[in-house]
Amino acid sequence: MDIAVVGVSCRFPSDVNSATDLWGSLCSHSSCVSPLRERNGEAFKQAKGSAAMLKAPFDFDPDCFSLTTEQAACLDPSSRQLLMLAHELKWQCNSQDSDVIGLFLSLADSGFSHCHHPDKYNYELATGHYSSLCTGRIARHLKSTGPALQLDSASSSSLLSVHYAMKALKDNECSIAFAGGVNLISHPKTGDRWTELGALSSGSQSRPFSAESDGFVRGEGGALVALRRLDEALENGDPIYGIIKASAVVQDWHSETLTAPSVQGQVEMLEKALQQSGWGKDDLDYIEAHGSGTPVGDTIELEALHRTFAGRKAVLPVGSGKGHHGHLEVAAGVAGLIKVLSMFAYQHIPATLTQQPIHPSLIHQYDLELVTQLQRADLKRAGVTSLGMGGTQVHLLLEHFQRDKPLLPVPLVLSAATQQELDVLIQQLSKAIDKAPEDWGKLVWSATCQAKPAQFVLCAELENVEQIKTLTQGKLASEPSRWKEEFEKFIAGEAVNWSLIGRRFALLPLLNYPFTLSTYWPSDINSERAVEQKANGAELYTQDTILNWLCKESSQLTGSKIFPDLGLFSAGLTSFQAGQLRQSIQEKFGFCIPPTLIFNHPNALALSREIYKRFNNETSDCKSNLGKESCSKENEQWMNELIFELSD
Repeated sequence: MDIAVVGVSCRFPSDVNSATDLWGSLCSHSSCVSPLRERNGEAFKQAKGSAAMLKAPFDFDPDCFSLTTEQAACLDPSSRQLLMLAHELKWQCNSQDSDVIGLFLSLADSGFSHCHHPDKYNYELATGHYSSLCTGRIARHLKSTGPALQLDSASSSSLLSVHYAMKALKDNECSIAFAGGVNLISHPKTGDRWTELGALSSGSQSRPFSAESDGFVRGEGGALVALRRLDEALENGDPIYGIIKASAVVQDWHSETLTAPSVQGQVEMLEKALQQSGWGKDDLDYIEAHGSGTPVGDTIELEALHRTFAGRKAVLPVGSGKGHHGHLEVAAGVAGLIKVLSMFAYQHIPATLTQQPIHPSLIHQYDLELVTQLQRADLKRAGVTSLGMGGTQVHLLLEHFQRDKPLLPVPLVLSAATQQELDVLIQQLSKAIDKAPEDWGKLVWSATCQAKPAQFVLCAELENVEQIKTLTQGKLASEPSRWKEEFEKFIAGEAVNWSLIGRRFALLPLLNYPFTLSTYWPSDINSERAVEQKANGAELYTQDTILNWLCKESSQLTGSKIFPDLGLFSAGLTSFQAGQLRQSIQEKFGFCIPPTLIFNHPNALALSREIYKRFNNETSDCKSNLGKESCSKENEQWMNELIFELSD
């Protein structure tokens, strides 16, 4: 049974937030690696070595998942990333209410447990550290009833997750499956295990299939793919970014040691996948190899490829993305899968970033070719390999889903819950088109395929790339003609399956869910403060307790019930009452707040978050009894006058 890839959400090193971004990164011929010490945080100041790191690995949107700031800070950053990737994937996909979602996930030890002493655990911290709860947390958020598994086979974990997601679809355990993994570095100590194994490179770049390879450089990131049975994807009108024809898993017991692979095991894996697909050795156009840059691993992998594909009619191109974004460990396999989907979309093979001279076996054998320059290719079929330390090896075979050139005019349809979110989506599309204006029509279709009925909608017909600029300036390009009927239906809330119309033109998923992000460093959890307060008999304030108190206090002032997400002034809070509320906050929590704070945080939820943050960040010398000079009666009078002035 063929399986269709119908969605992709990803975050890769530097500022790669979509498969389209990944393609741009792979074509840039530049590495994303930087020194570990450049990451903020006390633990990283003296860190040695380098890694390909995410731009904002600890950013999160707790409101989207009904979490408080305290709960967010207590949640392992790997779990946070998987939550957001899964939420974005469901938002992006053409999913139905009747869909049974299966979850098949992998996440590595990010080092989050090194940030806190076990004696200081509370309930939120304990559940936040427990990686086995991550999939359950995501299942609850998505309201999914299908199988929910976490798999760990080291570097092959995310591709193994795809393998078992395919099995679940074939066995009708779910109708759509999310599969993939995340690898983060919350603490540099997690690199010690790789140092002890002698696996890390002495340089600042992974060098796949180079004669100078001496190990890999670590990478951060993660991705999830949405999978559906091909016949159902065609029937539903899902966008199809690639077709998985076969998935082979082999345990490599032949190897001499636990951590080393063997040629025989990899040959069995490759031949098993070919047999499943019904393809021959001449049918493949490309192999995305594991290619980690370790001398032993690269040598064995190349020998296995030589034995499997010897005697081909044409040379087989081989590559690895690890030179660009490092070794993503448990997320390495799904990164390779998305790279191949991108190659299908753009019909090019990006260069493998490595170092000359290349591996001797690539020079003396003529059935394989390491791609070292971006080259045009007719890509119809490709393989992806992921090898796990411990012997679990996975190989997928994928087939291209044909794309056509869009006809003009191209319909642009964007939808969001708020005008602000809609503006964010317009900016995302404009940024993507600025990077690849020659693909503007396919990029617009990629965005349109994600559109679903919502309160705020933008519909426009576009004849050329210049008209995109008018959208960013708040103007519509022209009156619709070709797509007018579909636009009217969609704006009225009727179902229009844009994916069914546009999947022949769309390149890759383009838009990111418009999260409202804030940074939650692992070291932000005030466990020491909480323990100290408890020992001193002081009252403990979580954001939840502050929120409850704030709603109650505001209700007493206004005489009406206050809801967390309702504007305080919409509920009847006056300027004078705002001054009273500020006074109560200062007396309750023992520190001064700016006079405009309540105006800047108009609902109770946002205000409680700010109070919680200030309460936990205030130092002892900033704390006051309210008789100090900073909160003197004269200053108090001036601040109250400012409140009234601003309110007028």
